Amino acid sequence: MRHFFAQSKLKVEAARAAGLDTTSVFRKQQEKCRTELVESYLIDRQVMDSCARAIYQKMGLKARSSAAGYR
Repeated sequence: MRHFFAQSKLKVEAARAAGLDTTSVFRKQQEKCRTELVESYLIDRQVMDSCARAIYQKMGLKARSSAAGYR
């Protein structure tokens, strides 16, 4: 991740020097990179997937048990 951050900083500096740092295309690219970088530090995908699976399974069990009660 540090390499990605360093690359991003160099890209911003080069864009500033060329006067391209204010274009909408560049700003959108930087926002996307910033979001990806932040997510990689703040979100643990494995934990999130595990929790989502557990909740989904519980919902499925509740739905099946309540559907069986209506028969």
